[in-house]
Amino acid sequence: TLGSVAASSVVINDPLASGLTFTGFITNPGGSCSYIAASRTVRCSFGSLAPGAAGQVVFAARVEAATPGTSVANTATISTATPGDSPADNSSSASTLVRRPNLGVSVAITPAPFPVAASGALDVTYRNSGNGEARQATLELELSPSGYTLGALPGGCSSQPAPARLRCSLGTLAPAASGTLRFPVALPATFPADRLMATATITSLTPERPA
Repeated sequence: TLGSVAASSVVINDPLASGLTFTGFITNPGGSCSYIAASRTVRCSFGSLAPGAAGQVVFAARVEAATPGTSVANTATISTATPGDSPADNSSSASTLVRRPNLGVSVAITPAPFPVAASGALDVTYRNSGNGEARQATLELELSPSGYTLGALPGGCSSQPAPARLRCSLGTLAPAASGTLRFPVALPATFPADRLMATATITSLTPERPA
């Protein structure tokens, strides 16, 4: 408190913005704190605060994957039953940047067209163009139809038999991270189709920005 007398029946209210989910209290300086789910509000009650008393209430909240925008804001308000309080400094707001990955992938086959009885490569380029890291990123590559022969796989990649696909563990991709994986491939003279199809997908445990 900044006044010269004690403040009685002090209450802090902090309604959570849309897209935030309360997960728990971290620091409580002695008040009775609770989360009111119906109003999505963190509330702390203090019996009385002496002149000059100060403290912090710290709680954790999670940003949901579907939260729109690039930032979230929070506003807390304190009140007292003691008359004479100036409301000018009774509310405070802060905002923070929301960091999310934005993963992308592209595939190039060389040579194109690809002759039978020849060797070539599939180059799969991946990138994280978001402002947040992508944890445990995984790239998968499907080739069809069967009948091709693959050469040595890049590090971190393995062949999955059912369904037939290649899976590569990319680890954590920082913002602006990118790379290219090359998969040597050969087509026999007896390749059964007139087209080789390659489909690549990239995923991560970190939710991406909503479309």
